[in-house]
Amino acid sequence: MRNRDGLPAPLPRRERADAAATLLILSQLRRATPVVKEEWEAMAIQFNIKEHLYLSEIFAQGLAEGKAGGREEGKAEGRAESLLRLVERRRVAVPEEADRRIRAATVADLDRRLDAVLDASDLTAEGLAAILASPPHH
Repeated sequence: MRNRDGLPAPLPRRERADAAATLLILSQLRRATPVVKEEWEAMAIQFNIKEHLYLSEIFAQGLAEGKAGGREEGKAEGRAESLLRLVERRRVAVPEEADRRIRAATVADLDRRLDAVLDASDLTAEGLAAILASPPHH
């Protein structure tokens, strides 16, 4: 189909979006994604990824993974803050390196360390160092 100037008529919005997504997928196979993205942006092709037949599923999966990762990160932050507060309330100073290790720990490791601090009858700087030196849980 051609327009009044004899040029090919533009594809309907949905077909244009499908063609663009297919092009992007194929470009990844040829490792040409940066060039295709640059051209794609220059052509001003726009579509809603959430409405796309194939990409909406990938988008939803990425969104779910991002939310799950954010929840896990939030749990770890909360536990790290709890552990640091508990140690502070037990009147033990937390060295800067220990603070960094606590904030970088996994939820499982933080739970284990929280339990150890709670179970310690008399927490000392050496006792805290030993708790933090224990190997990470895998």
